[in-house]
Amino acid sequence: MSDLFKNEERTAEEQRQMEAIRRERAVNVKALIFTLAVVMAPFLALLFSIELGLFVLALALAFTTWLTLKGASEVGPVPRSRLRVIAGLNFVIMLVVLGILALRLT
Repeated sequence: MSDLFKNEERTAEEQRQMEAIRRERAVNVKALIFTLAVVMAPFLALLFSIELGLFVLALALAFTTWLTLKGASEVGPVPRSRLRVIAGLNFVIMLVVLGILALRLT
């Protein structure tokens, strides 16, 4: 492209937007994997053992909690508070699942 039509500010802005899109895609892929783990946990429990299903579910809830907290730091104040509540709920459910797993293993 000719220097006559090159706009440094626009190029920098486009690069910033493309980087934001790349980060969003990476977060979306992680969220998809964690969601699939939550959905797969009952089937793993039926096929192999309840303990394996509980372990996969607890792991997925832990990562989902982490991802939700990470996402909460990147949004405005209103969605941030809601996401923190959701992350807390995920954490509580994870603790319940880990407690059930501990009871099953003893």
